[in-house]
Amino acid sequence: LSYYTKPENWKCSFNVHRFMLISVERHTTALERYQDEIIEVTNKFAHSPVVEVVSDTIKSLPEEGLLFVGLQAAVGSMSLMGRWTQGGFGTIVDDIVYATNLDGRHNPQEHDELALTS
Repeated sequence: LSYYTKPENWKCSFNVHRFMLISVERHTTALERYQDEIIEVTNKFAHSPVVEVVSDTIKSLPEEGLLFVGLQAAVGSMSLMGRWTQGGFGTIVDDIVYATNLDGRHNPQEHDELALTS
């Protein structure tokens, strides 16, 4: 049996015994199988608050210094741990979904993109 790979168009051949059942789909890699989902999550993460905060922090690093930025991170972490301790598991999940934009609420809408290009 043989088949062609999708992006590369390579011919892959393999031997099959007459009593052997084979699923060709099983031989695809996880990256090929979940490629669209990976792209979607990557696009969502690109518009997440985490990316914005990290970018702003890196830009302010030369002015504020590493010690000040580290102190802000430590204080923010302690505050976040307190919030998570009080709010429980639901708060943790909600914060992670919000910060990483897993639900897509921070994605630019079509009318936002049109306004930027005009």
